[in-house]
Amino acid sequence: MSILLSVLFLAHGLNGLPLFGRQAPISLNPSFSTRDTGDCVAQRSLWTIVWSCLVTIFACTWTAVHPNIPGPTDSGWARLKRRIVVMIYAMIAPEMIATWAMRQYFGARLIMNDYNDTFATTPRPTQNSILQLIKEFFTGPPPSEPGVVRPWTTSQAFFVQMGGIILCEDGVPVQVLDYPRLKSHIQKKTIDIPRITSAEVQDRSKGDFISKGVVIVHTTWFVVECIARWRENLPLSELEVVTLGFALLNAITYGLWWNKPQNVMTAILIESKISTEPEANVQAPQPTDATDETPVDQSDEKTQFISEVKEPTEHTIEVFERPVQKKTLNEHPSLIDRVSRKPPQFFRSKWTSWIWYSLVTTPLGIIATLLHPFIKMMHVENEIRSGALRVPMFYSGHVSPENELQVVQIVAPGIAGALFGAVHLIPWSFKFASRTEQILWRVSALVTLIEPLAIVVSHALDQHLSGTRYPRLVYIMLIPTVFVLPFYFVARFVLMTEAFLTLRNLPSAVFQNIAWTTAIPHFQT
Repeated sequence: MSILLSVLFLAHGLNGLPLFGRQAPISLNPSFSTRDTGDCVAQRSLWTIVWSCLVTIFACTWTAVHPNIPGPTDSGWARLKRRIVVMIYAMIAPEMIATWAMRQYFGARLIMNDYNDTFATTPRPTQNSILQLIKEFFTGPPPSEPGVVRPWTTSQAFFVQMGGIILCEDGVPVQVLDYPRLKSHIQKKTIDIPRITSAEVQDRSKGDFISKGVVIVHTTWFVVECIARWRENLPLSELEVVTLGFALLNAITYGLWWNKPQNVMTAILIESKISTEPEANVQAPQPTDATDETPVDQSDEKTQFISEVKEPTEHTIEVFERPVQKKTLNEHPSLIDRVSRKPPQFFRSKWTSWIWYSLVTTPLGIIATLLHPFIKMMHVENEIRSGALRVPMFYSGHVSPENELQVVQIVAPGIAGALFGAVHLIPWSFKFASRTEQILWRVSALVTLIEPLAIVVSHALDQHLSGTRYPRLVYIMLIPTVFVLPFYFVARFVLMTEAFLTLRNLPSAVFQNIAWTTAIPHFQT
């Protein structure tokens, strides 16, 4: 991947030696590249603008995504198809990818803290001094000692979270182990503690410093150029504005996933010490010796995961005592589920119920069908069925204590979506080819800015005013917010389409380059 990225970023900068003296650069649109601005400032071509934006969007939607590990029986086509689907999601709703990264980040930290509190017998890496870390960089980590369980970093936690450990029986994979299952098996002594180090996890990652560095340098340089043009009062093209939004959210996503291994294709297989039945038929273990122990019933999804652990003094341990799969979805339904349920009590007369089902329930059913992938992506996908050999596509596990769940699930994507929408307000006063296109851009930009914030406000009202004397106010806010959701994605499509359509009639100042940027070494695009 690092070689491909390098070729993409550098190929456009290749120029042949002119055959007859000095030769003017050839542009896809020569009339733009040869316009004279009076100060001999270098011009950039239309192709340069388009290529730079496309490469940046590709970096933000393909190379920056860190997918979960595929199952050992998945075909190559299934893996590629899953990756393409994630890329499409990243192009349509990049704030959802940033939110997924944040859920996984918090979930990985929760796993790391719980594992270190429960199993680690040496100090955490964060407790080591900077001098010790520098020493280990040159000399390597100390050798493993018998009986010593070294603490995990977020890299190992991410690896488990993304489906990196699979339970085997006689060499046959039988179940992917999320952290609660892994913890239960370790405590029941049906498996040994996995001796995976951070170095081993990173060695499986396809994202090295070169590939990550190329993406970061390119996107950073793109943002710097946009800021420099703003400082010099030079306009941007609408396509560059759209790309700038992707770059900003990509920075958030990359920061959250920095320690997550990228494009890992195979999981670690751990052999079970005893033969087990399928998880749905497993009985709870009896208090006998180790040879008669049986794994805990994973399919029951109850609070047996750490029932025999020491007193849970840490709140992070208490999080895993709760039922692990369906509670989040049941206790925190999406706004569409909330509105499309049976009419509220104050609407349950004969004629109001008919109006409700005609004007609310039926249209919302259609909306839910059309937006199902995005609703599933936003609404935590944490259910791992018995016998599964991989975690779901957007799995994150437990992300935070209960009182912080709403922040991660609702507020974060709302703020990220509003940030992405706010970037599209930059061309508010730009010159468009027609008044109609300008109005379309302005309305679409406002929709992408306001709708995410409206979802946050509506959800806050739903949580704080439900059951009070203001239920009508809740529904007055919820219904229009939910019905505007399809227009939100339409607005995204309009912005992306207009970004390319405006390339046919760009102002001459858009093609004017900034002199000092050509003197700084960078990837020429």
